[in-house]
Amino acid sequence: MKIKAEVSNKPVFLSKTIFLIVYAAGSVLLPFLALYYEQRGLSGSQMGLLAGLPPVMTMIGASVWGGLADVTRRPKLVLLLVILGTMTSVVLIPFTAGFLALGFVIALHAFCFMSLVPLLDNSALEILDHRSDKYGQIRLWGSVGWGIGAPLIGPLIERFGLPWTFYSHAALLLAGLLIAWRLPVAQIGPGIGLCKGLNDLLRDPRWHLFLLIIFVAGFGEAIIRNYSFLYLRDLRAGSTLMGMSLTIGTLSQLIVLSLSAVLLRQIGMHKLIFLAANTQALRLLGWSFITDPYLALTLQLLEGLAFGALWLAAVAYAKEIAPPGLGTMAQGLVTGVYFGFSAAIGGLLGGIWYEQLGSWGMYRWGGLAMATGLIILSLASRIRVRRFARHPVKL
Repeated sequence: MKIKAEVSNKPVFLSKTIFLIVYAAGSVLLPFLALYYEQRGLSGSQMGLLAGLPPVMTMIGASVWGGLADVTRRPKLVLLLVILGTMTSVVLIPFTAGFLALGFVIALHAFCFMSLVPLLDNSALEILDHRSDKYGQIRLWGSVGWGIGAPLIGPLIERFGLPWTFYSHAALLLAGLLIAWRLPVAQIGPGIGLCKGLNDLLRDPRWHLFLLIIFVAGFGEAIIRNYSFLYLRDLRAGSTLMGMSLTIGTLSQLIVLSLSAVLLRQIGMHKLIFLAANTQALRLLGWSFITDPYLALTLQLLEGLAFGALWLAAVAYAKEIAPPGLGTMAQGLVTGVYFGFSAAIGGLLGGIWYEQLGSWGMYRWGGLAMATGLIILSLASRIRVRRFARHPVKL
């Protein structure tokens, strides 16, 4: 996607606004889905199946929609269609009877909604043109939206009931649709087939190690995201402390994302990816040692580096190594691996370890698994650099 040779204030403002709206839409819905499933009388296994659908659909949808944006060379049209698909599916949820029908609608929603991430990421990068180091200053508004969405919708849900999470989600996305309509994006680069485009991406050996690191980092993030409240409950923490942990994590993200240009310039995207992934492993291991729930607040300070720094560096690196005209597909691949494949594996193994070993064992083994994987990938990266001395691969 390309706009002008120079970055103007209006496109940047529109990009910040749509990030704010879309992530706020996510926060008014996703945390409340489990409560809605319980209210409908679903069994634990049924809720587990529904919770497992979004990562799988993210893995598929992010790559498919991202690829279509590049293949058709009409990214704005694809963005508008994805928003419309998300709105349509979410308003159907309260009126859907039967578990299978509900599962289909939830899958359709995830297929569309999580695909907004690579579409928005790539549009922001193209708006910034050669200033991709400024991406974090746009993306931080997504974190702001995520932080304010749920608290704002809480009183409305208490008064009118859980179905209003779906209506609020749709209303926010309607506002996002109007912003997206005005977002001045146009595709650059040659048209290319979907399969050929994916093949061109994956033929580049830099993608192999890169996606493996993204998988390992996403694996750790999934364990923390899915099971941190259970661990805090086991440590007799109250809901106030749980909420504080989310707030601190969000604030740490905002700080890191606001410093994106400095971090990328001083550390470099390759080293920053490894630094963030190692921080995530340290964070996992740290959770396994705490006995006082208030220590979890200290560990949440690492979220900005573990996730925020990783994401801004990963987005920038994917843009750098993507072939011309395949930027959205590249971002979709990163999103699909991090929020899809690794989220599903991390959630599954985390649940097994939690059941067999308890909270501390889950975090201990998760951290050790991450550390082992990163050591192997670091060695593999160095071997590849020596093997291809004329074309070194840095990760």
